[in-house]
Amino acid sequence: MFYPSRQGNQIIKLNQIALSKIQTFHSTFGEDNQIYSQEEIIDRNLEKLFTEGMKAEEGEFNEEIPFYEELRSLYLNDRREYNRIAKMSLRSRTGRTPREIDGVQLSQDTLVFLKTNMRKSFFRSCDESIEELSVVDALKYFKAEKAEEKADRIDHHHDHVLKALEKFRQLRNQEQVEEEAMTQQAGSAMGAQVGMAANLLNLFLPEIQDQAIYQQVVQLRVLAERGVITVIAKRLQRMQKEMTRGKLKHDDALSQIIDMAKKYNAYYLSNEELKHETETEADIILSESFK
Repeated sequence: MFYPSRQGNQIIKLNQIALSKIQTFHSTFGEDNQIYSQEEIIDRNLEKLFTEGMKAEEGEFNEEIPFYEELRSLYLNDRREYNRIAKMSLRSRTGRTPREIDGVQLSQDTLVFLKTNMRKSFFRSCDESIEELSVVDALKYFKAEKAEEKADRIDHHHDHVLKALEKFRQLRNQEQVEEEAMTQQAGSAMGAQVGMAANLLNLFLPEIQDQAIYQQVVQLRVLAERGVITVIAKRLQRMQKEMTRGKLKHDDALSQIIDMAKKYNAYYLSNEELKHETETEADIILSESFK
């Protein structure tokens, strides 16, 4: 029912607009299913949903649409060229002539695209400074017409790339420290609530005979103590208060706890798996120097 009639679409172009916007989400967030059309190109990297989701508020997606539309067009109309580009080796590099883009002079500097199994980053590196680029700026700077001739790379190309790698490591380490600090702050802010939740679970644990359920309740306690899913501690605290006031029977509380443990078990296992996954060293995907 979402599709317009053929005559209507010729006027309002709804199919093309919807496909372009949905493709933007596929390319930015990752997805595992085509939603609107079989023409959609699927990126199954669901990690993007979490690592880049907040960028939606920066208003960059509308600016990205033409680039993703261009990529989709290449995929549909020239699959051989698309596959050739996709198979290019890592560390591809080239030189380009100087140019000015959106008031930024690209000259005697190097663009670097770095990627790990958990994140990707773009940098503009020169002798005096280095800056991380937004996705939109990187797309604009890297974009080249097919007829553009390559130029010699600048003498400091390699030094610029190494500087980008070092900056990438600094930013990654800083993010990890900030994430740990935020987790600790969340736990401290919910101290009393978390303590009450843990006490309630400790009260019921000796009554659980099934070893699998016992383990799930222990894991539920870990989630409550970490404070990542705040609703767990809040709900357990409310249950304890209701028991104290006689509004919740002991057996009913135990049943609710077991249901919660089963519900959040998959999240716990997934979270533990991510904790033990180590981030790979950054691969140099592409670098370009401007004379």
